[in-house]
Amino acid sequence: MQKEIKERSLFKKIAGVVLIILGLILHLIPLFPASWIVFLGLGLLGINLILQDKIKSWFKKFKK
Repeated sequence: MQKEIKERSLFKKIAGVVLIILGLILHLIPLFPASWIVFLGLGLLGINLILQDKIKSWFKKFKK
């Protein structure tokens, strides 16, 4: 039971990091407006950002 919980936690961490990296890469490609994937990855990692609005506005500025 304990091992199962650790494996699930490890999988969520790995998936979160992969989604963050994928979101940042796709953000640089103009054909894929997928920077929201970064926020999915952060959510999987359980990170609630106080500065989430600032980061969203930064992505909008960077895209223009």
